[in-house]
Order: sequence, then structure tokens, then C-alpha cells
Amino acid sequence: MPLNILVRELPAFHAIVMRRRITRDEIAMTLAESLPAVFDYAQRHGLAITGPPFARYPEVGMGSLVIESGVTVAAPPSTVPGDGIEVLAVPAGRAVVAVHRGLYDTLPQSYQEIEKWMRDQGLSAAGGPWETYLTDPGEHPDPATWETEIVQPVR
Repeated sequence: MPLNILVRELPAFHAIVMRRRITRDEIAMTLAESLPAVFDYAQRHGLAITGPPFARYPEVGMGSLVIESGVTVAAPPSTVPGDGIEVLAVPAGRAVVAVHRGLYDTLPQSYQEIEKWMRDQGLSAAGGPWETYLTDPGEHPDPATWETEIVQPVR
């Protein structure tokens, strides 16, 4: 099924994340380790979570990538976090947005479709993309129902 791709103005947001350099085959394991730790940190420190979990990719190379996995929060913590948690501030701006449906293993095809669409529209990336996991696989075991919003900032 083709993606419904559109351009949106996104507001600035704050998040708490765990940042790691990994290989592509370590993405699932990294998310499984870091997201519970980030949720736990937010709960222990009384931070208001304002959205579903996400993974941002500020650096993507041939052999490795940097992943920032976490959650958006209403306001950054009042103290410098520890326990491997970092504060992330993402500025407002334009982005190409699409919702991928199905297995996470097929996300690369959606990224390719988005990149082609951007080229056709004369748009170029302005920073690392991120994925927001709209559907919790623990609550929805059928992968056909999984939804992942892909966001690519553009200029």
C-alpha cells in the first residue's frame, strides 16, 4: 500500500532519551533496553510524558548509526539527568511525515518511498529522521496493525 506522505509544520519539543552508537542489527535490542529505562526515569522524576515512544537517528553511516530513543516530555527535567539519560530539544520546523503500517522490518521500504517523494518535490533533509511508535506491539500482537510515524525534517 502506498504511503500517504505530506509536509507539516511541527512544533518544538523536549524529550528525554538514551543515545547510543550501534549497528543496524542492534536497533530492536537497543529499543528494548533503552525505552523501559527512559520510561522508568520519567516516572521516578515526575516528568509528564506527552507522547508515544520514538527513535531518532541524528547520524547514519555505512557501518553504524546513532540512535536516540525516548519519549517527549512537557518540560525538561529541572536537574541534569544521570543513568545514561539525556535531554533533547528539537526545534520547530517543516517535516515530511508518513505513517508506515506493518512490520518494523519493512520500514526501509517506506524510507525509500519518502526519499523518492522528497526528490520529486525538490525537498532535502534538514536533520535526522525519527520514528514515533504509535502502536504498542504488546497491546496489538498482529504486526499488520502496527503503525509507525516517520518524520523527516526538511528545508
